[in-house]
Amino acid sequence: MTVQLVEIYQDKVAPFRNMKKLPESNAVYPVYALREVYINPEYVVMLRPSVKKSSASLPEGLHSEQEYTTIYMNRGQSGIEITVVGSPELVEEKLRKGKKELLKG
Repeated sequence: MTVQLVEIYQDKVAPFRNMKKLPESNAVYPVYALREVYINPEYVVMLRPSVKKSSASLPEGLHSEQEYTTIYMNRGQSGIEITVVGSPELVEEKLRKGKKELLKG
């Protein structure tokens, strides 16, 4: 059974179009986007709080105080990590609901 989460990612399809300049500085920041992902909880190895993204580069409607979680997943001989919207506690709760557990009695 898979669990639906929302991933925040840097869109690299058109890097020059997706860069924003802040009015108060000459610094350029990448613009982040959101997409739905479906994760099999059986492959999750670790959850870790993620560094907050710059509020200048967040998608519209996403609060600057939002928490993020990096999920590390097993892919055989390698791994993959994705950053999702939500605190580690919230993500763990969703992943736990997605796992079917056997009753031992």
